[in-house]
Amino acid sequence: MPPVSIMAIPLYSSDNNVIGVLEAENKLGDDGQPTYFMSEDENLFKLIGAIGSSVLGNAKLYETMAITQKNIEVLLATTRSLGSITDHDKLIKVIMDSAKDLLSADRCTLFLDDKDRKKLKGIIQGRDGVQTISIPYTTGVAGASFTKGEPVNIHDAYKDSRFNPEVDRQTGYVTRTILCMPIKNIHGECIGVTQMINKRKGVFSAADEMILSSFSAQAAVAIEKSQLFKDTEDMKIYLQSVLSSINSSVITLTDTMRLNTINRPWMANVLDTSEQFMRDNSAELWIGELNQTLVNDIKHVYTHRTTVFGSEYELRGRKTSVIVNYQVMPLISGTGSGSKGVVLVVDDISAEKRAVMTLGRYMSPALAKQVMEDGNGALGGTRKKVSILFSDIRSFTTLSEGMEPTDVVDMLNHHFTDAVNAITEEQGILDKFIGDAVMAVFGVPFQSDDDAIHACNTALKMKDALAISNKARAAAGKQTIKIGIGINTGMVLSGNIGSVKRMEFSCIGDAVNLASRVEGLTKFYGITIMITEYTLKETNDLFITREIEPVQVMGKKKGVRMFELLGRKGEAIPRDIRESISLYTAGFDFYKKRLFEQASEMFNAAIAMSGDGPSKVLLQRSKQYMEQPPDENWDGTYIAEGK
Repeated sequence: MPPVSIMAIPLYSSDNNVIGVLEAENKLGDDGQPTYFMSEDENLFKLIGAIGSSVLGNAKLYETMAITQKNIEVLLATTRSLGSITDHDKLIKVIMDSAKDLLSADRCTLFLDDKDRKKLKGIIQGRDGVQTISIPYTTGVAGASFTKGEPVNIHDAYKDSRFNPEVDRQTGYVTRTILCMPIKNIHGECIGVTQMINKRKGVFSAADEMILSSFSAQAAVAIEKSQLFKDTEDMKIYLQSVLSSINSSVITLTDTMRLNTINRPWMANVLDTSEQFMRDNSAELWIGELNQTLVNDIKHVYTHRTTVFGSEYELRGRKTSVIVNYQVMPLISGTGSGSKGVVLVVDDISAEKRAVMTLGRYMSPALAKQVMEDGNGALGGTRKKVSILFSDIRSFTTLSEGMEPTDVVDMLNHHFTDAVNAITEEQGILDKFIGDAVMAVFGVPFQSDDDAIHACNTALKMKDALAISNKARAAAGKQTIKIGIGINTGMVLSGNIGSVKRMEFSCIGDAVNLASRVEGLTKFYGITIMITEYTLKETNDLFITREIEPVQVMGKKKGVRMFELLGRKGEAIPRDIRESISLYTAGFDFYKKRLFEQASEMFNAAIAMSGDGPSKVLLQRSKQYMEQPPDENWDGTYIAEGK
């Protein structure tokens, strides 16, 4: 039936806020018929209302406490969970899921500071999966929270100018409420923002802000921890990649001298052991007594914590050995104190050593190492200016015919040893042996301004060594040796020359041919060392020389001035040689002026003084010219018809 009478009173909370209404309808009289509420009914109703307000308040308080306790339990459980997760991507997902559950939100977006790009990297997890976006620091609600370092609680997103509704229009999603909380590390630096979207019931409250603030603080610790773990793992992978890409064997030993890590197994193979044996036993045992020097160096680093180097060390195993360079370094703990073992870096240089030994047959060990270290194709085909030296034993065929074969070999070996020593001492390379002849080059593979000087010094050293050798041969009753040396300087083509199956490093070109011709002329003129004008020009007036005459050798269209190399400036020259050269020089001046009779007198005097070879040649030619004078175009050049 319709109400006849109604009485209603408000219900108040303890802080005097209306929390509800208590209503009574249709008061019944004693006869059971509807009547009106009286004042005493109102007083009783107020008393009942007061009791109801208290009951409702207690119930509300209990509900709030229950919710708070639940949130705390969830927060504690989440915190424990976050602390145990080291996988960065998994952690991000757990943080977003946990935040949604804690705050009863529809969506959660986690923004992290991308310092390299100076942007916020957002990981969005919605109904359709996870995606990543990047926004500038100052963009949107999240940007405002990040830059100010303060929470932002928006009850109506479309009324806030910082909210961009374009995303909603594109996706069809409707954003109503937003709560953003900055994520700060232990130093108070903002490293990101947690953004909650759409509280499922109502709006985000102050209590939600407190919960999200506590949660974000725990999330910050977990994020930095996982990022550190990720960076460490990335660095570990990077270092492993670096180690695997280098040929050196890098070994780390524990503080008990046992193997910790090794990047390449070749050292274990050389020592004829296994990695497992190396891990289970001290390095002193598996490196072994055969390598006591290396063991002592490792012990030294353990004791003194200083780096030790070893070079060209023979690492010996039971079945094989290799030549290595090694470095032993102390391994320090991350705090910079305390021993963590040692690092042993070993380089197998056996191949390099063999190459240096091979090159050392042709050049000095220092130059051979320089070739190996150059790494830029120093032995490739190139054109360059060099000085070429040819040396030959005079009348070798006649000399050897009267000797036993073993004596011939001994003589050649002794002579070649002296020659090669002189060549390598002066930074030259032995190009080849040609029977009893020697060819050497100065300026390959590395050029120098002093190449011609080195070539001349080599020739003088060979001459001095031969004098000592001949003295010993004469004392032993053996026949002495004479040699001729020719030197020229010019452009050549140098490189590995030969067939596919066999190649050798050599030089070819007109400058080489001329050097060979010059060596041949030494016998004709009766001298030991002859150099061309091109070589003399490069020697900076450091040597004592005399001009012989211009010679046009076979294959050349014009003459080349030739000089005898007598010694180094400042060295003493025997008096008879010095005086005979002065006589020759005076005669050569007459000779060039076509005064052949006066020239002959000087040449005769020089021959009488020391038996001078060039004087003999020009004396004979002067006599010929006195009987049959040369053409008017004669310039003093001699045309050599043979090689």
